[in-house]
Amino acid sequence: MFVERHNLVLDSSYGKVFGASLIFSGRCVALVSFLGGRASSFDLQLSGYILSLVLFWLAGFALLFGKTAFKAYSFPFLFLFLMVPLPKLLLEYVIYLLQTGSAWITGRPL
Repeated sequence: MFVERHNLVLDSSYGKVFGASLIFSGRCVALVSFLGGRASSFDLQLSGYILSLVLFWLAGFALLFGKTAFKAYSFPFLFLFLMVPLPKLLLEYVIYLLQTGSAWITGRPL
């Protein structure tokens, strides 16, 4: 995005509705993380907070540059979601699947 910043498609409408909907969803995720974090573990609350942070960043871009530019740069924005850590329960399940698959592949006779 930085290298091709001069090709940034500017939309004159600023994408107020789209940006506001992303802000609303970010606030909802943060509120659910705050209220649900008291009863659940810290890693689930952290995942929720970081997800809401990513949604706020996306909302800021959508508000400043519009929906057209947001669609043009949607692929790089998907990499921001890799910043969100997986909750421990989901991470343990993924690790179990990878270990099972690895054991199955290595245990096969040639």
